[in-house]
Amino acid sequence: MGPLQQALAAVGVLIIAAVLGYNAWQAWRLRRRRARVEGEASAQPAAEPFAATTPQERVEPELGLDDPAGAPVAAAGAGEAVRGRAAAARIDTLIEALTRFVFD
Repeated sequence: MGPLQQALAAVGVLIIAAVLGYNAWQAWRLRRRRARVEGEASAQPAAEPFAATTPQERVEPELGLDDPAGAPVAAAGAGEAVRGRAAAARIDTLIEALTRFVFD
């Protein structure tokens, strides 16, 4: 084995040792940080972070448009259903104009 191969092998071993050392250092830091956080967490009382939110309180975002069957959306009032149909008509008109512009 020539001197170049020996030097490259030594550099490779040093790089691998450096990576393993860095990994061990990071694991040590993580263990130390985790122990500190767990110590702080055990001193605090446990609380449920999502206790105020129940499935009944959740409101899904809606556009106020008709459903696929053609009936107005149940959650929308009469005025909202009319505004939803008007918005749908404007969107349909816009889409038709764009398709004519692009494909004609």
